[in-house]
Amino acid sequence: MRSLRVLALALPCLAMAACGDKDVTPIPTDDTDDDQLLPNLVISARALDFGVLEDVGDSAQTQIVVENTGVGDLNLTVTLSAPFSATQSNVVLTPQSSLQFTVYYTPTEYGEAATTMVLGSNDPDEPEIAVTLTGAVATDADGDGFLRIEAGGDDCDDDNADIYPGAVDEYYDNIDANCDGLSDWDQDQDGWIAKAKESNPDKGGGDCNDLNADIYPGGPDVWYDGVDGDCAGDNDYDQDGDTYGSKAYGKGSDCDDSDADAYPDALERLNGKLDNCNGAADQDVATSSATTRYNAKSSATFFGYSATVGDIDGDGKDDLAVGARGNAGSAAGAVYLFMSKDGLPADGSTVDKASDSFVGLTSTEGLGTALHYFDDFEGDGVADLVVGGYYGSSYFGGLYLIDVDRLAGKTGGLGDAHTTVKGSSSGYYVGRSVSRADLNADGLDDLLFDYSATSSTGSNKSYIGLLYGGNSGTIPLVAVEARWTTESNGTAAYEALSDGADLDGDGYEDWVFGDINADKTATNDGEVYVLWGQASEYSAVASTFKSTAESVVSGEASSDYVGTIAGALPDTDGDGKGELFFWHGADGDLGIVRGSAAMKGGGAILASEADTLIDFSTSAKPTVARATADLDSDGLLDIFFGVESSGGRVYVFPGDISGAIEDDDVLASVKGSSTDGSVYFSHAMPHRQADLDDDGVLDVVLTDYGYNGDVDGNGSADTNAGAVYMFLSSDR
Repeated sequence: MRSLRVLALALPCLAMAACGDKDVTPIPTDDTDDDQLLPNLVISARALDFGVLEDVGDSAQTQIVVENTGVGDLNLTVTLSAPFSATQSNVVLTPQSSLQFTVYYTPTEYGEAATTMVLGSNDPDEPEIAVTLTGAVATDADGDGFLRIEAGGDDCDDDNADIYPGAVDEYYDNIDANCDGLSDWDQDQDGWIAKAKESNPDKGGGDCNDLNADIYPGGPDVWYDGVDGDCAGDNDYDQDGDTYGSKAYGKGSDCDDSDADAYPDALERLNGKLDNCNGAADQDVATSSATTRYNAKSSATFFGYSATVGDIDGDGKDDLAVGARGNAGSAAGAVYLFMSKDGLPADGSTVDKASDSFVGLTSTEGLGTALHYFDDFEGDGVADLVVGGYYGSSYFGGLYLIDVDRLAGKTGGLGDAHTTVKGSSSGYYVGRSVSRADLNADGLDDLLFDYSATSSTGSNKSYIGLLYGGNSGTIPLVAVEARWTTESNGTAAYEALSDGADLDGDGYEDWVFGDINADKTATNDGEVYVLWGQASEYSAVASTFKSTAESVVSGEASSDYVGTIAGALPDTDGDGKGELFFWHGADGDLGIVRGSAAMKGGGAILASEADTLIDFSTSAKPTVARATADLDSDGLLDIFFGVESSGGRVYVFPGDISGAIEDDDVLASVKGSSTDGSVYFSHAMPHRQADLDDDGVLDVVLTDYGYNGDVDGNGSADTNAGAVYMFLSSDR
């Protein structure tokens, strides 16, 4: 046996040492006894186990000792494969020497690894010794029964036995305990991180309800269900964001939760809706709610003494002309033009926004006391701006008709007038009021105006002049084709002349005038007359109006004062005929008589027999009536009626209103404010309908030449500065 052989070789050595013989006779290289010259390989272990490593990339090592117990050199080779390696590969061990080297286990894969390290040598008895190498990388390091992902399993955290597929997952601890790979900050998995973790939606956060996948930033939000579906953080019962909850859903006092400008005590606007949540819609609308306001820049301008609308600049859109008879304290007066080509309507401001302006010819002209826009007066196919100034030349007064194309380029003025009507002497006040009608149906506008003639008669009557379309040049008052007068002194109807309308449906426009001092059935009961349109031209001179026109309405008792104001309106009830209105002074009623063929030649009805009677206070003083716009969108023009009151007021009634009506049964009302003149708001309204914002829907223009606001910015009120308000359809 090999061990015996080793022992036999050792005995002579021991004997020799015992004898003290230090010389060892070397074994001859050519000794034929092989056992005496051969190496003998002895190793410390034939199996090395590196245990279980935690992860790939970790490393383990151990040592192995090899010894040559023979008498010949041992030529050793070490052969092994990855993931195992050794610090030695080829070495020669002399007899009776040993070597310790290191074997490494460096795994690159998960799971178990095993190989054989072969120690080859020239030991004839065992030229190859196999050393078993084993090791492993943990596939379930935490022992939770689930393999780690790298080992083909699905344990997302193999270092924590509490984390494995199917484990209970607590949200918002930033631990994916159940290994589902979903965001721990998005419990409802709607793609949005809980607001508690990240509040900024731009960073994917802001989910205000992480338990409902239908609720997230920008998500669909159904109002009034109590759910903030889009995580906007707003009140689900305050859709318009005005801070008032919906009254309809019992969550507040907002009467219109679709409009942020409608809430309790809000500014009431002229828009057909209830804005202040108090009473009915459009009642006591404040002038401050107007879409646009223009005002003068100094006191005593009387800006808004008159106003008219029409296409002045030729772009097919309505423009605005405003009279200012004071013009910053100058009696010359002025007219300001606000044109669509320059941005009308712009944001409210001063007269600086005007495209152009022109002043009176003399320092006392008082230009701007009357304004109108005619489609064509002289027959040239060009529209005309009619301007009145009744102060000029000791109150002679004058009317000027200017082709609008002369005004479009910011160079026009009174010097461009193609037709002028002048008072005959002082005190005629030509230009106080103006209106139009096409009485002879020739397609041209006929000019009707008021004057006084106090110097020639010593009276205080009102006179009416008629100049048919087609005239031109400077025309003295005595050359005007027809002139009439009231019967008695003291009439005030000149302040509110209205345009003509076809009352009887015969194709001719008719014109209406009132005389409160006429005596029909009693003293000062008053009458309303119609000047019927006809093919032939009127030519009366200095006749009473009654001698030519037909009386159609009268009072029935002394001092009824029927006809304080009176006029015609375009069709407001949809029957194709115009309407007649009048004021009953004693009763404080606005009367409306519907146009009909029977009106002509039918005699006068009593004021109390009117188709519509609207009861106002007997102290109310009417100013003007117009059919301006269709506020209720029923396809019919509504009736706008101004009265003097504290600040002034304009009432709006449906165009087809009928029967006995109280003044609070209105479609709308606009009141002057504390900065509006005490009676001057509502004194002037354009005769024509206007579409100033060019949206196909009529707008409303109201004026107040007594506006007393601080227009010059010095902290004090500026008396009679004046203002014009535009209520555009875009607000409705």
